[in-house]
Amino acid sequence: MEIGALYCEDLWDELYEKYPKLNKQKIYDICSHFGIKKEKFFWSKEDEEYLIENYGSMSNKEIEEKLNFRHTDNAIHTKAIKLGL
Repeated sequence: MEIGALYCEDLWDELYEKYPKLNKQKIYDICSHFGIKKEKFFWSKEDEEYLIENYGSMSNKEIEEKLNFRHTDNAIHTKAIKLGL
């Protein structure tokens, strides 16, 4: 399953290009359904900095959109808590 291979390799740009109607949560759901799992979930330094700069002044949904749906609303909330925002 190509979607699973791209997901495991963290090739999000390719995933979004190949499957433009799927957001990150839907990709997670599909991979989970087929038992495909990644070892870790990663926030880039740039995404983390964007969150730090904008959390509280933007909604989680707005941040999710600005980060091209690489992180779900729940992931944004959890990361903000971990960062003490």
